[in-house]
Amino acid sequence: LRSATAAHHFAKHWEWNTRCAGIEDYAIQPVHENTVAWADRIYCMEREHANYIKKHFPDDQNKVIILNIPDRFEYRSKELIELLQLTMGDLNV
Repeated sequence: LRSATAAHHFAKHWEWNTRCAGIEDYAIQPVHENTVAWADRIYCMEREHANYIKKHFPDDQNKVIILNIPDRFEYRSKELIELLQLTMGDLNV
C-alpha cells in the first residue's frame, strides 16, 4: 500500500490531486487507461511498475518517474512517509 500512502499523504499535505493504482491482478484499483491519461506524472515505486506502464501505455511513458521505494512498509507508516518526502524532495518536485 505504498501508492495509497503516497496518494493520501501528498493530497493532504501538498494539496495535489492524486490517484493510486496497482499493476497486480489483486490491486484494489488496477492501472487503467483513463487513469494514465488523466495523470500529469506517474510516480512508480519500483522499476517493474514503470516497465508495466511503458509496455501497456507507451504514449504516456514520458510521465513516469521511478521512486525506488521497496515494498517493506505498512500502510501510512511513519518511515514510509519520511522516505516518500525525502525522495520527492530529492526530485525537486
